[in-house]
Amino acid sequence: PGRATARLLADGFHPDRLGNDFEEPVRAAFPAVDAALRAVGDAGAVRALLCGSGSAVFGLARDPDHALALTRTLAGAFPWVKKVTSLP
Repeated sequence: PGRATARLLADGFHPDRLGNDFEEPVRAAFPAVDAALRAVGDAGAVRALLCGSGSAVFGLARDPDHALALTRTLAGAFPWVKKVTSLP
C-alpha cells in the first residue's frame, strides 16, 4: 500500500466498505484461508481481504512503514509474504 491508499484513508474512506462476494463461502470451505484473514487482521492491517476467488489474502496498511511492520510480523506465520505498493 502506498500513497494512493494513504490518500484514500486520509480523505475519510472507510476500508470496511471494501468486500469480496467470495469471502464468506471461501472462509467456510477453507479454514486455512479463514485463519489467514484473521491473522492479517490481528497483525494490525487496516483491513484484511480475500484476493479474487481466494488465491491470496492481503492486508491494507496506513502507510509504507505500517506495511513494512505488517510484513515483518506476518513473515514467520506464512511461507510467502510480500510488501507491495498500490498504483496511484
